[in-house]
Amino acid sequence: HGHVLSAYAEADLRISPSRFLREKYLESGRFDPHTFLFSDNGMRTDHVEALAKTSSEAGRIRFGFVGSLVWYKGGEVMVQAMQRLKDAGCELNVYGTFDPENEAHHAELQALAEGANVNFKGRFDNSRLSEVYADIDVLVVPSVWYENSPITIHEAYLTGTPVLASDIGGMAEFVKDGVDGLHFSVGDPDDLAAKMRRFVDEPELVGELSKDFMRVKTLVENGEEMEFRYRGLTCVDRSPEGAGALLVQGARSASAIESCVEQGADMLLLKPGGGALEFDLEGCGGGRRELALKVMLLAGEGSVEMGGRVLVDGAEVGLISPFSSQGSDEIREVCLAIDLAQEAQLLRLECALHEGGPEAHLRLLSLEVRAARAEQVGA
Repeated sequence: HGHVLSAYAEADLRISPSRFLREKYLESGRFDPHTFLFSDNGMRTDHVEALAKTSSEAGRIRFGFVGSLVWYKGGEVMVQAMQRLKDAGCELNVYGTFDPENEAHHAELQALAEGANVNFKGRFDNSRLSEVYADIDVLVVPSVWYENSPITIHEAYLTGTPVLASDIGGMAEFVKDGVDGLHFSVGDPDDLAAKMRRFVDEPELVGELSKDFMRVKTLVENGEEMEFRYRGLTCVDRSPEGAGALLVQGARSASAIESCVEQGADMLLLKPGGGALEFDLEGCGGGRRELALKVMLLAGEGSVEMGGRVLVDGAEVGLISPFSSQGSDEIREVCLAIDLAQEAQLLRLECALHEGGPEAHLRLLSLEVRAARAEQVGA
C-alpha cells in the first residue's frame, strides 16, 4: 500500500472518479488536494439508446442485480432479504456468471435462495445490456465493501432505472436517497427487505424515483477533458526559478455552480441573474497571487459583455472589467493580482460587476492561481 501511495505521489495530477475515493486518499496526508481532482468516468452510451422498459406479466416488481457474484458484492445480504419477501409480489433476477458446481460462494447463494423468488440468469453478452435493464424495475447494489464509482449504477441511470444501494462509499455518493433510489444499511438484510417491500406496497415509487437521474458523462467528453487537463499540465512552469501554478481547475471542476450553462466539453457560461462559480483555495493562501482566467469569446457576440468580480471568503478582491469579442473566436486570458490570507478558503466568481449592480456574462474554460512574479509583489 505504501508503494502504491508513493507511485501516486509522483504524478503531476491525480483524477478520482468519486469524491469518496479522493477524500480517502487525502486523509493519508500524502497529496496536495489541488492536484487531486474528482472527475467521474466517461461511459459508452450507444448500447442502451434503444431501451424500452417492459412490464412484468405477473404484475411483480422486478429487482435486478448485475455483476460479479463475489462475497464482497453482498449477494448473501440480497438473497437473505428475498427470503423475507417470499409472499410479496416481487422477484430478484441475478445477472452474472453463476457456477455453483465449481464456486463455493455460488453454491452458498443457491442454497440460501431455495424457496425464494430468486432467478439466477447467468452471464450475458454486453451487447444485450439494453435487454437486461429493460426487464429490471429496480437495480440492487448491495456491496459490503465501499465501491468507488460503480458502473452498474451509471448503467441504471442511463436506462431510467432507480437503485437500491448500500449506504457507504461510492454507492451512497452516486445514489441520492429519495431522489433516484434508496439507501439501506450495509450488510442488513432486514433493512434491505423493508426498502424492497416499499416498492411492492407503493406502486408509484418506481416512477417517483425515476424523475431526476444524474447526467452520465460520455467517452468523448471524458477524452476532451483529459486532453484539456494534459495541455494545462504542459503549460505549468516547473523550473526551480519559475513561479509555478498553485491551483489549476477547469470550469466544471468548481465546488459550487450557480445559474450556469454547460457549453462544449469544458466550458461554463455564467449568466446574468445570479451566475457564479466557487473554487476551493486550500493551500493557495499567504500573500500576493496572480489569478488567471481563460475566457472564450465568440465572433458573433460583439454586443455581449464579458466581465464580473472576484471574491475571496465573501470579500471582493478584484474586478473583471467588461470586454467583448472583436469579431473573431478567441480564448482570452484575464489576469488579476490579488492578495490572499494564509487561511483563505473560497474563491468566488460572479457575473455581477458590483454588488447588487449590473451584470455581464462570463464564459469560463479554466482558472489558475499562481505565485506572484517579483514585479507583481513589488507593485
